[in-house]
Amino acid sequence: RIAAATTASLSQPRSLQCSLHSYQLDGFRWLVALHRCGLSGILADEMGLGKTAQAIALLAHLRESGGGGGGPFLVIAPLSTLSGWALQLSSFCPALSFLQYTGAAADRAAARRRLSAASPPDIVPTPPRLARP
Repeated sequence: RIAAATTASLSQPRSLQCSLHSYQLDGFRWLVALHRCGLSGILADEMGLGKTAQAIALLAHLRESGGGGGGPFLVIAPLSTLSGWALQLSSFCPALSFLQYTGAAADRAAARRRLSAASPPDIVPTPPRLARP
C-alpha cells in the first residue's frame, strides 16, 4: 500500500527555501506516502542528517496541497530543540507560521488565545511535558 502511494517524481515543496539532498527527498516522499495511506511515522537516523528539514518539507507540502486538514500541526520535540525548530522554520520555510507553546502559564494562556483566533499558526512546537490531553 505504501509503495503504491510513493511518488518518485514528487519534488520538494515550492515554499521550501532550502535544497533537500537526495536521501532527504526520499524521506520526505516516504512521509508523504504514509500520509496518503492514513498512516503516521517518524524519521530516526543519525544526528545532523536533516530530519527537521524533512518534517518541515512534509508540513509545507501539506499546506501547499491542501491535504493536511489545514492545521495547525502540533510538533512535540524536546525543549532543548525548540529553538532549532524556530530557526529552521524561519530559515527553511518562512511561508509557514509558527507559535511556540512554551513558557510560563500566562505565556501559554496567550498562546491558546492565538490558537483560537481566526488565523491560527500553521505549526505549534511544544515540549512533551506540555503536550498532555
